Amino acid sequence: MMAVNKKEDLNQYSEVLGLDSERIPRNWAASQFAEALGKAWVEYNNESAVVTMVVQAEERNMYDQYWLINHLKESYPFVMYYLFPFAANL
Repeated sequence: MMAVNKKEDLNQYSEVLGLDSERIPRNWAASQFAEALGKAWVEYNNESAVVTMVVQAEERNMYDQYWLINHLKESYPFVMYYLFPFAANL
């Protein structure tokens, strides 16, 4: 079976199809959610408070969680956060 590179296909036909990445609206959900978590931590006014995320082993939105944590670390580097794997056998 031949491997297919979807990104390469998209790049190849983007000009023909008139695709322009500049016309795609930005999705600010991850950065706004991280900002809300950071502000909530500040408003809580307790330096020992933490942000906790529970993640499943085969999480479909793992990239959303990755960007959320990165935005939180960039904007609020002093906020402690923990990632806890959710055990399916609980």
